Amino acid sequence: MQFSNKQVLIVEDQRPFLLLLKGLMHSMGVSDVVTKSSAEQAVSLCKKHKFDIIICDLHLGADNKNGYELIEELRTGSLISPTTVFILISADSARPIVLGSIERRPDDFLIKPFSQVQLKSRIVRAFQKREFLKEAYTLINKGELNSAIDHIEALLDAPFHYKGHCEQLLVELYWRIDQP
Repeated sequence: MQFSNKQVLIVEDQRPFLLLLKGLMHSMGVSDVVTKSSAEQAVSLCKKHKFDIIICDLHLGADNKNGYELIEELRTGSLISPTTVFILISADSARPIVLGSIERRPDDFLIKPFSQVQLKSRIVRAFQKREFLKEAYTLINKGELNSAIDHIEALLDAPFHYKGHCEQLLVELYWRIDQP
């Protein structure tokens, strides 16, 4: 995967880790890295600019929204594209935190500390999934839920390793159209 043409937003309130993440992204070949220290700053920026990758810390300080709230606001406000990869990070590995993070459906969740190899492989894997399901996510964002269901059901007939994710999306979509 080519990182040189990707635009990355890092949302992290701890300056040392923010600089470390920025350095990791630069060493992976990313030239366009923007950093913000709060969810509010990130939302404001995403209203004007689209990113390919967003890496966000779960805990953004007492005064800020947390990573959960940020991902929800960006998605409900259509402030990120259907192909934007959202990686949630945290130093907290407690079971309720991890399960709560998965419930918000970021593309991945990484526990600090992690290596550049781990970060890169998770981003690549998330991009592959997002690209495979791009049409479905686009239809969902447009509110064309029945078309998204048809598209995902057609994908289920083909052999691939995103079958479980497609089934999860179908359950959510059927629920949203009151056909559980």
